Amino acid sequence: MSRYQKARRTEARARIAIESPSGGGKTWSAILLALGLSMDPERVLLIDTERGSASLYDDLPLRQGFDETFYTVQIQPPYTVEKYMKELQDAERSELFDVIVLDSITHCWDGQGGLLEEKDRSSDKNSFTAWRSVSKKHNQFVEALLNSPCHIVCTMRMKDEVVLEEDARGKKTPKKIGMKSIQRPGMEYEFTLVLDLDRDSHEARASKDRTGLFDELTVYTPEAISLQTGKRISEWLAGAKPEELNTKTANQSRQGDQETKQKPREEPPRPSRGAEQGGASESPATARRERPRTVASPFNDRQVKTAGVLGSQLVQIADLVAGLGDGGNETVAKFLAEMELDGVRAASTFLTEEEGRELIGRLTDQIPPSEPAEETDPLDDLLAEGTEKAA
Repeated sequence: MSRYQKARRTEARARIAIESPSGGGKTWSAILLALGLSMDPERVLLIDTERGSASLYDDLPLRQGFDETFYTVQIQPPYTVEKYMKELQDAERSELFDVIVLDSITHCWDGQGGLLEEKDRSSDKNSFTAWRSVSKKHNQFVEALLNSPCHIVCTMRMKDEVVLEEDARGKKTPKKIGMKSIQRPGMEYEFTLVLDLDRDSHEARASKDRTGLFDELTVYTPEAISLQTGKRISEWLAGAKPEELNTKTANQSRQGDQETKQKPREEPPRPSRGAEQGGASESPATARRERPRTVASPFNDRQVKTAGVLGSQLVQIADLVAGLGDGGNETVAKFLAEMELDGVRAASTFLTEEEGRELIGRLTDQIPPSEPAEETDPLDDLLAEGTEKAA
């Protein structure tokens, strides 16, 4: 038997890094990506160094239509490479997981007990010798990631910088952008795909891409990471071509847009979501749990929250609330009450685009109609002007 084999992508496993400055949505995006890769939340493990932050999204799989959620295990400080490798190896030996998320690998480099701190604590006064020990451990960590039989998704923090950008109204506004990942220089070489998240729009752009799925010049338009992103990567690993996957995704998007256009904006009042389908009446909260959720709510209990990802809908809602003042706030509060959401709950709850349009409709209906200008006959104006002069 020949030791030479034809290259087969179907035997590959994903090695993906997601990086952004604070607030970019690394954890959220990594979970969605992992769910798309596996399509089984119980086959996803998240190794958490962010003090349990991933558990805040325990219902994220449920809102994507799954019946279960993912697993987590926490690493407590000090964040040594040895702890990372132990959790990784234990998960692999269990054979329970297809996808392992490490959130984040910044801590083992530049965190408490990380490699940089270990180098600084070294008693060896020879800097070269001290770095040699650190490099050896880091290389072992990289090898553990690359040799894993599971898909690996890593998040990395980024050093950020505030720049002034001109918005659509020509006004200079500050924006925080990521400049450089907080990990050992060159770490990006080890991944199949490196996605950089925009802090404000949460759109993902590939700074490294071996898949061809994220080529903005040909097949990809930047968008937020979703369940579909992970599914496309999984299909690519199974042998599909990038142009086929992106064409299919574009067709699905166009079909969804057409269906949206065919639906009237205003709907008759509904006593309950269950009654819509002719079934028994059920509470809005129950109905919400039973269908996939794809868009995060931008609301708190009083006004629109800028952390939401409704895109153009969010901007429109914000403008309407600002223009209506207290009336707009009351409409949002009433809308949330109908959804059985309180302020804290609403900040992490999903809304569909249809529900966003419903709220926009309610806010728009509150705008008082402008009184039409009174039409006058030009001859009457001349007569009136002549009368005034005669007087």
